[in-house]
Amino acid sequence: MSNQYDNTNNGALFPAKNLTLHSQGPINVNGSDGKFVVIQSQDSKGNVHMDLYQQVGSLKPYPEEKKGEKSPDLIGDVLALPKAGERDSAFDMTVFGRDKVSKNGQPFISVNLVEKKSNAPVANNQAMQNESPLPDAPAPLSSAFGSKTF
Repeated sequence: MSNQYDNTNNGALFPAKNLTLHSQGPINVNGSDGKFVVIQSQDSKGNVHMDLYQQVGSLKPYPEEKKGEKSPDLIGDVLALPKAGERDSAFDMTVFGRDKVSKNGQPFISVNLVEKKSNAPVANNQAMQNESPLPDAPAPLSSAFGSKTF
C-alpha cells in the first residue's frame, strides 16, 4: 500500500520571486478570445525567460466572516483543465483559498478546487455558471471571463 499524498484538486501558491508582469492582452485562439499575460523571469544563471499564461479564473475575498481555520479567505471560479484522458472538455469548478504559513514561516495560499454540483463537461472557453458546490457557501462571485481587465 502506498502512503503517497493525493494532491488532486489541491495546491499551494507562494509569493512570486524574480517575476515581472511584462505584458497582457487578448489573443484569439481558434476563434475564441482569451486573456493572456507574459511573465518575465530570470533563472539562477541570469538567463531571461518569458512565459505565456492564459487566464482560467479569478479569486476574490470571501464575502463572509471566517468561522474557523478551515473557512476560506478567497473564493472564485475556475474553468479547469480537462480530466486525465479527456482532451476536448474542461470542468467548471469553484476554487477556495486559505491563507496559511509554512513550517519555515513562509506565507502561502492553500488552494482547493471543487467541482460544481451539476457539472457536465463544458466546451473550452464557455462561460462559467454561478452555482455553489457547498450548501452553506455563497455563490461564487462574477466570472473572470466576463471582466474586461486583469
